[in-house]
Amino acid sequence: MNLVIIGASGHWHLAQSAAALDPSVRVTSIAPGRPEEDVSALAAAFPEARVHAGWRAAIADDAPDCAVINPWFCDAAGISAACLARGLHVYSEKP
Repeated sequence: MNLVIIGASGHWHLAQSAAALDPSVRVTSIAPGRPEEDVSALAAAFPEARVHAGWRAAIADDAPDCAVINPWFCDAAGISAACLARGLHVYSEKP
């Protein structure tokens, strides 16, 4: 299962734990929930993942199976809705 992590403001470490337990779970891309959000911790935690400047590019380009949504809490619902509309499974914090 390929994951995209959108935002670094929540509990993304749970996706990291899942990936550590099951080698079929891979974080393939990461992106900020908004341009000013710092995703450097995500980039360090998942050095093999592609870093996108924006989340729309990440869900359009990388064919993820599931989106881990944890941007600033005020952005979670809109990003989750866009991912669901694209047919992705969503794991969202504070939707």
